[in-house]
Amino acid sequence: MSCKHIFRSILLIVISGVLLFSCNEEKSKTNNGELSEAASGDSIESIEQISEQIRKNPENAPLFQKRAKLWIFQGNIAEAQNDISIALKLDSLKPEYYFDQAEFFIMKGESGKAKNSIEKCLSFFPDNTEALVKLSEIYMYVKNYKESLTILKKVEELDPNIAYTYFIKGIIYKETGDTVNAIDNLLITVNKEPEFYNAYVLLGMLSSDLGDTLAIDFYKTAIRIIPNSIEAHYNLGLFYQQNSRYLAAIDMYKKIINEIDSTYFPAYYNIAYIQLQHFKEYREALDYFNKALSLNPEYVETIYNIGLCYELLKDYDKARSFYNKALEKETNYDLAIQGLNRLDD
Repeated sequence: MSCKHIFRSILLIVISGVLLFSCNEEKSKTNNGELSEAASGDSIESIEQISEQIRKNPENAPLFQKRAKLWIFQGNIAEAQNDISIALKLDSLKPEYYFDQAEFFIMKGESGKAKNSIEKCLSFFPDNTEALVKLSEIYMYVKNYKESLTILKKVEELDPNIAYTYFIKGIIYKETGDTVNAIDNLLITVNKEPEFYNAYVLLGMLSSDLGDTLAIDFYKTAIRIIPNSIEAHYNLGLFYQQNSRYLAAIDMYKKIINEIDSTYFPAYYNIAYIQLQHFKEYREALDYFNKALSLNPEYVETIYNIGLCYELLKDYDKARSFYNKALEKETNYDLAIQGLNRLDD
């Protein structure tokens, strides 16, 4: 009898597919993990108030930028793009306007337009290190790692103390399978910026892949920086689980459920998996699988594992029922077919 897999590591900063200078975790953050002004909830002015100011002062470019950021916080990319374009028409010599415009393009998956925005900025400010770093990100986003590294080399020559330079290099080396250089550059990152949350998470993942217990320290540091990070808690729990420290893993998953997010499905699922697969506590496993199912009714592996729990508890009618439900979700689901065959023997 086979119990279906646990969930794998998560990294909420998506290494390929979402540009890293856009949103991270649940809210928009700067590179070192601090909340941006527009997303912090501390902004006194509403869109309506800023719009009224714009009506009184339609040549004020910073007002359009401010409203653009609020539009983004509300999920309205089109309005944000319109406002930042107006800001640029009013003042084409503000690098941050080009950065915002590029970010908005990336949010829509338009990397070519984002690249054009940053290159326009660099035509005015060729040695602007922030613009160069963002251009390197765009090349990384489209997997042109060679060009990205070339740009980052120039950044290092201009200013060797920018932590984010080494973070991007760490990601590139990770993506190209050079774990040693990835770790080296991420360690440089946290040496230059000790509160760089994302670097610690990535160091934790790389160390975990190597089976290195340093992963624990990296994840714990990430948790210290962002105490309510599901990502860091979950990955630490998974490291414990993968290294047979099952009670520690359960404690970490329960911390997510009890202190951070009581609706976090993978935590329930993995507790259930441990109880079923390693502790043989089938009723305990059943309780957690049922909770996982209530949170994600479509996940066929949960349905199958509930059936398996009932089979192991010798409640064969219920086991058959859940195996059939699994097959209703996914025709020819092999484990459920095997379960029914066992019941028919």
